[in-house]
Formats: sequence, structure tokens, C-alpha cells
Amino acid sequence: MIGAFGIWLFTIVTDSAWTHGLLGYGIAVAFLVNLYTWRVCVGRPLAGWQRSLARLPLRFVVYGTRGGKPLEAAHGSARAMSMLFVTIAASAVAIVGLTLLLFRN
Repeated sequence: MIGAFGIWLFTIVTDSAWTHGLLGYGIAVAFLVNLYTWRVCVGRPLAGWQRSLARLPLRFVVYGTRGGKPLEAAHGSARAMSMLFVTIAASAVAIVGLTLLLFRN
């Protein structure tokens, strides 16, 4: 919701600035998801909203889900670290793809 409001504000400023806002928002979300996933993997404590972002990629390896392993169990896990690397690669591909879509002439 906050991201949609920010992009709406960029649209009000100029007609083409919304593309920069959308790309910036995508980069920020990808960075935060990967940062907090890394912090879980190395065993650092997180606030509630940070834990929810870290849970996004770790769900695929059954950490932080109902009936699965608790998020704290991902500390030092090889499966969690490999999922982090997959998420970083997927984030990079998504950002490059979004950049190509928004800024091709």
C-alpha cells in the first residue's frame, strides 16, 4: 500500500517519473527481503515486520511456516543459505527485467 501511494505521488510530479519510482521500490523490496533473509541465516534477531520479509524466500525450504521448522532454526542451515543465493539471483533477474521493460526506447 505504501509503495502504491509512493508511485502515485511520482505520477503526480511528472508523467515519466513513475517508472523511476517503481524501479526504486522494486530494488528496495528486493534488497530488504535478501538482507533480512541473510540476517536470519547468520542468527541475528529481527523485528516482526523484518521476520515477515525474511519468511518469503525461506518458505520454500519450510522455515517459518505453520507445521514447519521455526525461523530461528534456519541459522547456519545449508538449505537456507542456498535459498538465499537463489533469491538473490532471482531478484537480480527481476530487477534487470523490470529495467528493460520500463526504460526501453
